[in-house]
Amino acid sequence: MYVLIGEGTFSSAILNAIELKTRLDATLVGRPTGGSVSHYGELESGTLPSSGLGYTWSSKYFDNGFEGPLLPDITVALSLDDYIQGIDTDLLALGLI
Repeated sequence: MYVLIGEGTFSSAILNAIELKTRLDATLVGRPTGGSVSHYGELESGTLPSSGLGYTWSSKYFDNGFEGPLLPDITVALSLDDYIQGIDTDLLALGLI
Protein backbone atom coordinates (compact mmCIF):
# COMPACT_ATOMS: atom_id res chain seq x y z
CA MET A 1 0.00 0.00 0.00
CA TYR A 2 1.28 3.45 -0.92
CA VAL A 3 0.26 6.62 0.93
CA LEU A 4 0.94 9.96 -0.73
CA ILE A 5 2.10 12.75 1.58
CA GLY A 6 3.46 16.23 1.00
CA GLU A 7 3.41 19.86 1.98
CA GLY A 8 -0.41 19.86 2.05
CA THR A 9 -0.48 17.02 4.59
CA PHE A 10 -1.06 18.22 8.15
CA SER A 11 -3.13 17.66 11.28
CA SER A 12 -5.42 14.60 11.06
CA ALA A 13 -3.93 13.57 7.70
CA ILE A 14 -0.54 13.11 9.41
CA LEU A 15 -2.18 10.96 12.10
CA ASN A 16 -3.84 8.88 9.35
CA ALA A 17 -0.53 8.42 7.51
CA ILE A 18 1.21 7.33 10.74
CA GLU A 19 -1.60 4.86 11.44
CA LEU A 20 -1.46 3.38 7.93
CA LYS A 21 2.33 3.03 8.12
CA THR A 22 2.19 1.44 11.57
CA ARG A 23 -0.77 -0.91 11.14
CA LEU A 24 -0.56 -1.80 7.45
CA ASP A 25 3.16 -1.28 6.77
CA ALA A 26 2.25 1.32 4.13
CA THR A 27 5.02 3.01 2.14
CA LEU A 28 4.92 6.81 2.38
CA VAL A 29 5.60 8.52 -0.96
CA GLY A 30 6.12 12.18 -1.80
CA ARG A 31 7.59 15.03 0.19
CA PRO A 32 7.83 15.95 3.90
CA THR A 33 4.51 16.92 5.45
CA GLY A 34 3.51 20.53 5.96
CA GLY A 35 2.71 19.96 9.62
CA SER A 36 4.57 18.46 12.53
CA VAL A 37 4.18 14.81 13.57
CA SER A 38 3.43 15.96 17.13
CA HIS A 39 0.88 18.77 17.18
CA TYR A 40 -2.18 20.30 18.78
CA GLY A 41 -5.60 19.34 17.45
CA GLU A 42 -9.04 18.14 18.57
CA LEU A 43 -10.85 21.42 17.97
CA GLU A 44 -13.49 22.76 20.32
CA SER A 45 -15.55 25.87 19.79
CA GLY A 46 -17.37 28.53 21.72
CA THR A 47 -19.11 31.89 21.39
CA LEU A 48 -18.03 35.13 23.03
CA PRO A 49 -20.92 36.29 25.21
CA SER A 50 -20.85 40.03 24.47
CA SER A 51 -20.12 40.02 20.75
CA GLY A 52 -21.58 36.67 19.74
CA LEU A 53 -18.43 35.95 17.72
CA GLY A 54 -17.44 32.32 17.41
CA TYR A 55 -13.98 30.96 18.15
CA THR A 56 -12.16 27.64 18.15
CA TRP A 57 -9.16 26.25 20.02
CA SER A 58 -7.09 23.10 20.03
CA SER A 59 -7.79 21.10 23.17
CA LYS A 60 -5.43 18.13 22.82
CA TYR A 61 -1.74 17.61 22.12
CA PHE A 62 -0.89 14.59 19.97
CA ASP A 63 2.60 13.48 21.03
CA ASN A 64 3.93 11.11 18.38
CA GLY A 65 7.48 10.95 19.65
CA PHE A 66 9.13 13.90 17.93
CA GLU A 67 8.59 17.33 16.42
CA GLY A 68 8.99 18.06 12.75
CA PRO A 69 7.52 16.78 9.51
CA LEU A 70 6.66 13.18 8.69
CA LEU A 71 9.19 12.08 6.09
CA PRO A 72 8.38 9.87 3.12
CA ASP A 73 9.98 6.47 2.57
CA ILE A 74 10.25 7.33 -1.14
CA THR A 75 11.03 11.00 -1.76
CA VAL A 76 9.67 12.43 -5.01
CA ALA A 77 10.85 15.85 -6.16
CA LEU A 78 8.34 18.27 -7.62
CA SER A 79 9.74 20.71 -10.17
CA LEU A 80 8.08 23.95 -11.20
CA ASP A 81 7.84 22.69 -14.79
CA ASP A 82 6.03 19.51 -13.68
CA TYR A 83 3.65 21.59 -11.57
CA ILE A 84 2.89 24.01 -14.40
CA GLN A 85 2.31 21.13 -16.84
CA GLY A 86 0.03 19.34 -14.37
CA ILE A 87 2.28 16.28 -14.11
CA ASP A 88 1.61 14.19 -11.00
CA THR A 89 5.19 13.26 -10.13
CA ASP A 90 4.11 11.03 -7.23
CA LEU A 91 1.99 8.76 -9.43
CA LEU A 92 4.64 8.93 -12.16
CA ALA A 93 7.32 7.75 -9.69
CA LEU A 94 5.12 4.77 -8.74
CA GLY A 95 4.60 3.87 -12.39
CA LEU A 96 0.86 4.48 -12.17
CA ILE A 97 0.79 6.97 -15.06
